[in-house]
Amino acid sequence: MNHPVQMLGKVRHAARLIGAQAEKVGTLGAARWLSAVALARTPRSWLRTLPGRQRCNCCGWQGLVRLPSIDGPYVEFGTSCPTCGSNARHRFLALIHAAELAGRTGRCLWFAPEACLDRVVRRPGREVERTDPCVPGLEHAFDLQAIDAPDASYDLILCIHVVEHVERDRQALAELARILKPGGLLCLAVPMDDRQPQTVEFGAPDWDKCGHWRDYGADFRDRIPAELTTRQLKAGTVLRAEERASLGIHSREIIYLCEKPA
Repeated sequence: MNHPVQMLGKVRHAARLIGAQAEKVGTLGAARWLSAVALARTPRSWLRTLPGRQRCNCCGWQGLVRLPSIDGPYVEFGTSCPTCGSNARHRFLALIHAAELAGRTGRCLWFAPEACLDRVVRRPGREVERTDPCVPGLEHAFDLQAIDAPDASYDLILCIHVVEHVERDRQALAELARILKPGGLLCLAVPMDDRQPQTVEFGAPDWDKCGHWRDYGADFRDRIPAELTTRQLKAGTVLRAEERASLGIHSREIIYLCEKPA
């Protein structure tokens, strides 16, 4: 049992958190955030046993309800798998991987790897190298804007929700194209709203938006090097509504497959 002084400290800490959320997203937003935190603390072992039609193609879970996804002050209900923690972007990538990437072998460079995708990405005949300068113990700690690797090094590159975190995104994209082998494929995604025509630059990382340097719009594709042959795969176009609902994938999720000519 907690000591009364410890309990008082926890109550004060919770009050500060709620107040901070109210300042950022208003009273209603703070209430949504607080309810999401409460739901996120629901015992996962209990949620996993509830039968239902929601499913996760990253870990194979099927059940009644997904948990809220909480990213700073932002809350999205019904997106987080109670077993592996995947959200909409992970499950969309798992679908695209199965359809387009599963047969790709050779050297694979994976930026900002996430555990929920590990069994999706690792395949026989594929040598996976992970990189994240903020995570110790990986194979590399590459700076995305100046990758310390020779030209034409990799057969497959996965860069999902990473480019928005660097200052010089065009330089980063040029570096990805440089280290891709001829015939190789770059799988790329950023948080974006394609209903917004132009990207909004912040000029510095916005820590209220998870350290993003910008809000991408529909013009993101123009930033991808022209030497790459690029296809845009949008969930609302490539998936049926029933499949999106079952997997909890938003219609506006977008992945770019960028191939370097052989």
